[in-house]
Amino acid sequence: MTFDGGRLTDEEIERITPDPAEHSGLAVRTVEEWERIVTPRRLRTLRASLTARRTGVAEYLVSEPRRPGEPG
Repeated sequence: MTFDGGRLTDEEIERITPDPAEHSGLAVRTVEEWERIVTPRRLRTLRASLTARRTGVAEYLVSEPRRPGEPG
């Protein structure tokens, strides 16, 4: 899931406490860092989110079904 919280200070980020029943973790990274660690499917979502944020217009994503064994 992508959440646009705007620009947060280090102190604000430290106060975020995800519900462990709903989330397994929290990560704040640069786009370049995400590009190296996420799947192509997740990268498309991230790029669309960033485009929507920059332009103020919703992005339309078409997801193809995952192939067996393909990571999320």
